[in-house]
Amino acid sequence: MRLKSLEIKGFKSFGDKVIIHFDEGVTSIVGPNGSGKSNVVDSIRWVLGEQKTRLLRSEKMENIIFNGTKNRKPANLAEVSMSFDNNKEFFLRNTQLLRSHVVFIVQENPNIY
Repeated sequence: MRLKSLEIKGFKSFGDKVIIHFDEGVTSIVGPNGSGKSNVVDSIRWVLGEQKTRLLRSEKMENIIFNGTKNRKPANLAEVSMSFDNNKEFFLRNTQLLRSHVVFIVQENPNIY
């Protein structure tokens, strides 16, 4: 089983939807300071079920939602999905793609989607 992709939207520094593809041979994420590398790791922890805000480098769960910028409004939800390639049927038989998805909404808003 191999990590295939990670979709992040509204989580910490990711205001827009970002899809990171983990092609065969990818072993690390690199980038300059402040580019969001640690937030990628935090999003993986969160989608796998981490609920301790301290381990997500936050004081409270509401802080994981994109806070906005000078030119952008804050998001009212954080969403992360992770897909696994299961071609070798490591986890389930006859299932080639596994997906984990988590959403945190700060306030109810019927116009979110």
